Amino acid sequence: KDVTDTMFAVLKGFSYGFRSFLLLGCLGGRRVDHSLANLEVLQYIREHGGHGIIADASTKIFLLHDERLKMTGMSGATVSVFPYNGSACTVSYSGLKYPLNREQLSCGGFPMGVSNQVAGDPAEVRVHNGTALVVVVQ
Repeated sequence: KDVTDTMFAVLKGFSYGFRSFLLLGCLGGRRVDHSLANLEVLQYIREHGGHGIIADASTKIFLLHDERLKMTGMSGATVSVFPYNGSACTVSYSGLKYPLNREQLSCGGFPMGVSNQVAGDPAEVRVHNGTALVVVVQ
C-alpha cells in the first residue's frame, strides 16, 4: 500500500474520532521504503494518542512506549523487539524462551531482541523505558 494512502486514512480516522488502527497491506512488496515509512505511521498514531498495529497474514507489528503487550494463545510464535525512536529501551520478557528482566536493548548492541519464542501462556513483553517495535510472527 502506498504510504500516502495509509497516512491519509489514519488522518481521516482521527478526524472521525477513531483511536485504534489496524493497518493492512503495509508490509512486504517491492517497496521496502514504504514498509519502513509505515512504521513511521505507527509512530504518528502513537504520538497523537492512538494505538496502531501493522499486520499481514502471519506478522503483527506493535509500537510500545512505556507499556506492555500481553500475548495469549500464541505458543511457538516468534517475537522480536527492537528499540525505536531512540538509541535504547529497557524491557522485560515473561513467557518467552529467553526471558529478560529490565535489560537494556540498544541499537547495534547486545543482547539483541531478535527471534525469541513464546513458550508460556500468557507471554508478555514490557517496555519499562523508551519505545520498542515488537514483531510477532506466527
